Amino acid sequence: LDYKPSEKFTLLLSPLTSKITFVFDKELSEKGAFGVDIGKTALNQFGGYIKTMFKDEILKNVTLQLKLDLFSNYLENPQNIDINSELLIAMKVNKFLSANITANVIYDDDIVIAYDSDGDGVNDTLGPRTQFKEVLGIGLSYKF
Repeated sequence: LDYKPSEKFTLLLSPLTSKITFVFDKELSEKGAFGVDIGKTALNQFGGYIKTMFKDEILKNVTLQLKLDLFSNYLENPQNIDINSELLIAMKVNKFLSANITANVIYDDDIVIAYDSDGDGVNDTLGPRTQFKEVLGIGLSYKF
């Protein structure tokens, strides 16, 4: 089901879908990275998926875009919802210069990350963690 009440907002509901994670790097596969079983190269999950997006020009030459993806694996821990969220602010500074700010938040219960639980500087615990990524992009453009 894809609901688009306006050009600014969209909502996609998929109650039956598949999520496949591929890990072709041998070293990562041997570690069981990204939730894939140790030594395997793929993880196939069956579940439900929701995707929302909002996009609008909030100021002159400044566009805001928000995306949120949610996935629940029906076959294993359906209460643990995978979250992938993205915020993008795109700015046209002048006819030669543009800037983008992007922030991502990801949480996937299947992805095990080592971390320091007691503050001694040594990673001693494995478990799911919230992941953050921020990017600042500056662009130059010129029309010939």
